[in-house]
Amino acid sequence: MRAVIGLEQSRSSADLARVANALPAWLAGSENAELRGVFVDWLRSSIEQVMPAGEALPAMESLEEVRMTLEERVKEWPAQWMREGREQGLEQGREQGLEQGLEQGLEHERGLLCRMAARRFGAETGERLAALLADIAEADHLAEAGDLLVRCDAGDEFLARVELIARS
Repeated sequence: MRAVIGLEQSRSSADLARVANALPAWLAGSENAELRGVFVDWLRSSIEQVMPAGEALPAMESLEEVRMTLEERVKEWPAQWMREGREQGLEQGREQGLEQGLEQGLEHERGLLCRMAARRFGAETGERLAALLADIAEADHLAEAGDLLVRCDAGDEFLARVELIARS
């Protein structure tokens, strides 16, 4: 029971290695042979859950093999986790940067369309357009509004058609 509690309470790779080192003594004796096998299987499963992605464990059939594997591998894991964390952070940063860049581009396009509409149809049309464009998040819909700006002859007609785009 002490072994199970020690394993469950392991919060670091060093704790796990310490408990694995003590297991052979705790489970010594021929009467614990089957229990040792269960621990080997359980430890292998537990190790696979915490080890870095893409790493494979060798076959382990005894507590001594588990201990040796942990001794060899555990020292390398923190550095590998750090690399994986940096890679994940970079990927998240790229995604956030792309999202922000797209949103900034859409915001710029909305502003440009409003300025152009105000010049062509008057300030009131530009202001009303800003409210309509705030609901449009797709670049192709903003492009449609830009096409309408050129094709429509009156501000009311333009706004009515942009409103249809905003609803779609």
